[in-house]
Amino acid sequence: MIPKDEYLGFLNTGKDKLNISGLQLWDPGVGNWFTFPPSSVMAPGGYALVLTGVQTGGMLSRVSDGSLAFDAWRGTAVLNNAGDNIHVVDPDSRSFIAAAYGDWKPLDPRDLATWGVANGPTRGLENFPREVRLLGEGEYFGDIVPGDAIQRKLDGGNTFTPTMGETPGGQNICFVAGTLIATGRGEQLIERLRIGDRLRTADGGLARLRWAGARRIAAADLLADPRLWPVLIAAGALGPGCPARPLRLSPKHRVLVRGAVAQQMFGVAEVLVPAVALVGAPGIARPRPPGAVTDLHLICDSHVVLLAEGASAEALYLGAMAQQALPPAALNEIAAQFPGILADVPHPAQPLVSPRKARRLVERHIVNDVPFQPAKAGFLGSQA
Repeated sequence: MIPKDEYLGFLNTGKDKLNISGLQLWDPGVGNWFTFPPSSVMAPGGYALVLTGVQTGGMLSRVSDGSLAFDAWRGTAVLNNAGDNIHVVDPDSRSFIAAAYGDWKPLDPRDLATWGVANGPTRGLENFPREVRLLGEGEYFGDIVPGDAIQRKLDGGNTFTPTMGETPGGQNICFVAGTLIATGRGEQLIERLRIGDRLRTADGGLARLRWAGARRIAAADLLADPRLWPVLIAAGALGPGCPARPLRLSPKHRVLVRGAVAQQMFGVAEVLVPAVALVGAPGIARPRPPGAVTDLHLICDSHVVLLAEGASAEALYLGAMAQQALPPAALNEIAAQFPGILADVPHPAQPLVSPRKARRLVERHIVNDVPFQPAKAGFLGSQA
């Protein structure tokens, strides 16, 4: 069955396995709503996802690629859209961490008097262990809107980034196999590109392909989780002749959008927005794929905007979101090929718009019935 878009995700950033058996998740509305079962061991670079609000039939706990997924078996959602507090308790070490988002701030649930004054009823916290100590001061994830997810940036600090509702690590930023990419030798199927090929960029230049990766998503996984479905952009949906043919991208893959609305909102006519933010605009949807999907991602010496099916779409930008999505083996390859690039990410080719602001841009286009303008592209002829 299909889970609702509510989950908590934990990432093991260390080099060793991490045993999280017995850790408790607490919510001020329902108390201790989940405890990790025995043998909950995260592999290095692996995730542990806890889902709530799963529809009738649920999903079994499973282990895949060193990551864990659990159904909390609540049947209803736990986290509030407007804001909430999250507490993770380790009974063995008698400690806990606190986090909050939206219109709530991190508070210590051991102090029910203060909690009640600031956040109202303390239902669910009466049995919170009083002998545990708080690690740190609590973390504030930031604002959120329903449908968004928030992920910690891999910078070692207390900084977070919103995404368009995707499971951490569940979506790479990539093209779908079968996409035609403009090169110095004309348009080529993306899966036939080779390291060293010169790729056409939207500004009329050429960029050398330095690294390529691929991931196959099985049909069964796509059937189980619509969040994995690619975005389909119909021919002409981004302006006359843009794209020239239907274009399929992973949800987080950024597309260059141009027009007066972008100019009014961001002070520039062209911005890069996640493909999933475009869904709902005329000609842009996320239909269920008929079978398995193979995603491919491309890296050049710098972040560039390529021409895919005649539309302007980015090569892989190695920011926090991409680094969280790529598996450790791929990150190791990239780090060896481009020393220092994961810490010192190249400047983006065009302004990157956050998911929330991207959605507002698209909504303005829809409400005001303003069509997108095709991004200005360079010469698309062949070059020996």
